Amino acid sequence: MSARQIIVYITSFLLFIGSQVLFVRTLVFFDLAFCFVYTTFILLLPISTPRLLYMFIAFFTGFFVDMFYDTLGIHAAACVLMAYTRQFVFRALTPAGGYDDNQEININNLGIQWIVSYLLVMNLIHHLALFLIEASSYSLIFQSLGKAILSAIYTTLLSLLLLRLFNPSERANA
Repeated sequence: MSARQIIVYITSFLLFIGSQVLFVRTLVFFDLAFCFVYTTFILLLPISTPRLLYMFIAFFTGFFVDMFYDTLGIHAAACVLMAYTRQFVFRALTPAGGYDDNQEININNLGIQWIVSYLLVMNLIHHLALFLIEASSYSLIFQSLGKAILSAIYTTLLSLLLLRLFNPSERANA
């Protein structure tokens, strides 16, 4: 990975975390759908990212969000679970030609259908973990499942919008 790519990823990290804690945090629909757009940063890291490094980055990202949300590790745990399951989701969603080693995850490389499936499944894993840990009671399981599903859809839609708005190569080819 080049120094330029590292600077781009650090800048992306700061922008996603900053936007999550300053703006996106307030985008809530009727206390049922919450947006956690910071997960997009984790999900868009290159496919070739080593698993241990990927899980460390996910933990670090979740930890930063936990610091601002005052949630005692719930986001970090959900992010690590999401990072752990990434390889399984990749295997389940493998495109016909397979993956290239240094392939970036974007709409141009993998197509809109793959990106939507990937983001939705990974966000659902994250949100299920997040809301089930937060509930910590069997009496709230159905409410937590509803929140997780609605929030995963909401986060995926906003993530797709951000991908379209902030990736000039994707806008030019659309």
